[in-house]
Amino acid sequence: MKIIDEKGRIFGRINVIDFLVILFLLLLIPMLYFGSKLLIHMEPVVEKKTRIIQVKFLNIIPEIDRVLKIGDIDVDGGRGRLEAILSNRPTNTDSSNRDILALVKISYDEKAGTLSYKQVPVRIGSPFSFTTDFYGVSGMVIDLGTGDVSHKREKPIEIEVRFSNIIPELARVFRIGDTDTDLKDMETGKLKVILSDKPTETLELKQSSLTQDQHMMRVNSLNRDVVALFDVICEENSGTLFYKGVPVRIGSSFSFTTNFYSISGVVIGIRNK
Repeated sequence: MKIIDEKGRIFGRINVIDFLVILFLLLLIPMLYFGSKLLIHMEPVVEKKTRIIQVKFLNIIPEIDRVLKIGDIDVDGGRGRLEAILSNRPTNTDSSNRDILALVKISYDEKAGTLSYKQVPVRIGSPFSFTTDFYGVSGMVIDLGTGDVSHKREKPIEIEVRFSNIIPELARVFRIGDTDTDLKDMETGKLKVILSDKPTETLELKQSSLTQDQHMMRVNSLNRDVVALFDVICEENSGTLFYKGVPVRIGSSFSFTTNFYSISGVVIGIRNK
C-alpha cells in the first residue's frame, strides 16, 4: 500500500496539505503554553538610579572613627560613596565610641516601586552596611532623601577655638602659620593668631600640717590651655557651614591636622571674612 496515493492523500485518507496544517497547529500549542509561562515569570525591568540618603552609624570604635572620611567608597558591590559627615558625637558620656550621622550616595535598584541597595530594601529604619578596603560599619537609614546633594559652595571664615590641656610636646610645635590640608593637598585652614596661652589649672586637695585643715588649691600643670584664631575654608550647604565634613557651630568640635601634629578643640566663635 502506497503512503501517498495518486490523489495526494496519505494512506488514502488525508490530504498532505491538511496534514501539514494539523501538524503545525499541534506544534504551536506547546510553544504558546511555555511561552506564556516565561512571560508571566519574567523579572520586572530594573532601573539604575542614584540617591543620597541619610544614615546613622552607631557605636563606632575609635580605630574606625580615625580612618572614616568623606569620599570613602563602598567596595562590597554597593557602589556607594560617603558624601558628608553631618555630626560626629560620643555614643555616651562614658564611652570613647562615636555616633556618626552621614550622607551616603548610593546607586540603587528599583523593582516595582521598592528601592534596593545590595539586595536589601532601603527604607527609613532599615539596616545599612558600608564596607571599604579598610573598615566595615553598619547603621540605620533615617532619611531617604531625593536626587543629589544641594549645591555647595566654598566660604572663607574665621573661627575662634579653645584647646584645653595640651601636652608640652604639642604646645612647643603649635605655632602661627601652621596649615591644615585636604586629601588633594590643598590648604583648608591656617593658624592666624594665638589669642591666649596659659598653663592648665587644676584643683588639688591640700592638708595643713599644723591645723590638719583641708582646702582646695589651684595648681599650674605643665599642660597648656590655648585659644587661637583660624582662617578656614568651609563648604556651605543649605545654609550650614562644614569644615572637613563636620558642621561648624559654637560648641562643636574642631580638628586641625598638620604634617607634624593633630589637635582637637571646641569652637567658641565664628566670624565672616
